Amino acid sequence: MDSLAALKGEIAFLVGIDNNWLHILLGVLIFGAVAFLFRHARTPFAIAFCATGFLQLANEMSDGMQQITRSGQISFGEAVSDTVLTLALPAVFLLIMKTRHSIPRRASPLSVPVAVLENQD
Repeated sequence: MDSLAALKGEIAFLVGIDNNWLHILLGVLIFGAVAFLFRHARTPFAIAFCATGFLQLANEMSDGMQQITRSGQISFGEAVSDTVLTLALPAVFLLIMKTRHSIPRRASPLSVPVAVLENQD
């Protein structure tokens, strides 16, 4: 478990960002990668959101186990904060993708068939 914490610390150090920003970045990257992998599925963005949430919960379980071995307590506030940071942008992306098909689109004047234009006499 400590090796996972060390790995996360190294990634944050190498990327040069704070742990909170790392949660945001990884949430978006995981969401995008899973959505790309399942792009031919019926609901790729829902699958991506669920996968991101599952990985985030696994990460928080790992963090909780590390906190118990170190201090005997779990910081639930930090767990909630990390989960919100990780899933916030993927949730926005999911909502955008779900609602973009429900917005009616106007037909372009260029999309009118030529036969309709010719019979306007």
